[in-house]
Amino acid sequence: MVTTCAIVGDSIADMLVPYFKECEHSAKSGISSAKVLGRTPSGKTVVIVSAGSNDPDNPRLKDNLRAIRAKHNDRVIWIVPAVAVAREAVVAVAAEHHDDVVFFVAGHDHVHPHYLRPLAQALHAKMNQGW
Repeated sequence: MVTTCAIVGDSIADMLVPYFKECEHSAKSGISSAKVLGRTPSGKTVVIVSAGSNDPDNPRLKDNLRAIRAKHNDRVIWIVPAVAVAREAVVAVAAEHHDDVVFFVAGHDHVHPHYLRPLAQALHAKMNQGW
């Protein structure tokens, strides 16, 4: 069972906060991966991260994602962006650390989840399945 958790990131993370009342949260709509880094706490058992959707063309995106990951010695679960370039960056960084990733079906805007509940359920399942 997860003892300490956090959900951090952009609007996707912000939309999920009500499903993760047990977790610390620091999420804001429209923020870049660099700003997510500044909001990422350390010392949590599990951190759920949503980053990259707002700056997919940033040449430092992978570096920012790696810096977010470097703040954690334990588990990071990445919410994989729907935006193709950001999706590739997140999946690559997650693979470097053998982190869990969770995909979602995008809604009409092609960025945000069409349905939040299945995404939240998938994230909870990953959080609680252990190492």
